[in-house]
Amino acid sequence: MTITDLIENVKGWSTAKGLDKAEPLKQMLKLFEEFGELNAGIAKNNTTLIKDSIGDVMVVLTILCQQLNLDAREIFLTADSLTIHHPKTLEIEVLSLITGALIGKLSTAILNRTNRTHGIKSNLIIREIVLKLYFISKYYDFTKEQCFETAWNEIKDRTGKMVDGVFVKAADLEEGQ
Repeated sequence: MTITDLIENVKGWSTAKGLDKAEPLKQMLKLFEEFGELNAGIAKNNTTLIKDSIGDVMVVLTILCQQLNLDAREIFLTADSLTIHHPKTLEIEVLSLITGALIGKLSTAILNRTNRTHGIKSNLIIREIVLKLYFISKYYDFTKEQCFETAWNEIKDRTGKMVDGVFVKAADLEEGQ
């Protein structure tokens, strides 16, 4: 599948689940969760977890773009056009820390949504996060499409419900009972 196909699939899925209209602050918490899993994979050199987590972060960013009325397709494709400038000398830990710093900047931009430049800032920051995810996937010899598709295949048939503005998968609902 192409990045465009995957973005459209995720957008359709999130719309069906009501995530597209949920509060972006909740989606940011999900972004931190998935980025934490990516870092756990990097720390343990668990390439299966890394591949899935990169895709999970891409899914979360796609939904966040919906919530912020940003064009995920344009952001992801613009990031793709910048991958020719891949810094092959950066260590994976440095790439991860840079990505984390960008996620922090995105948090600030979302908290300051009343500012008129919020959309532009969020757009540029998300693009940079996606670009760093592309670099991380290359570091581990994955394509961005492989990572995104792995995550898509994991969620596409997922059931659950919205709880306090957060989609909770059915398995987690059952555990909480």
